[in-house]
Amino acid sequence: MTSSSDLQVWQESDRRGHISCWHAYDPITGRSACFGSEEEMRIWIDKCYYR
Repeated sequence: MTSSSDLQVWQESDRRGHISCWHAYDPITGRSACFGSEEEMRIWIDKCYYR
């Protein structure tokens, strides 16, 4: 269970079940992004939240 103010992260899959992209959304700041890999998403999170 997450708070409505927590960073939300999810993956989008194609019809075959392969991950097509990763999404991140911060409801506090309204920032959102889409990435081609989990690694790219994690780098974005690190830069935005753990400087």
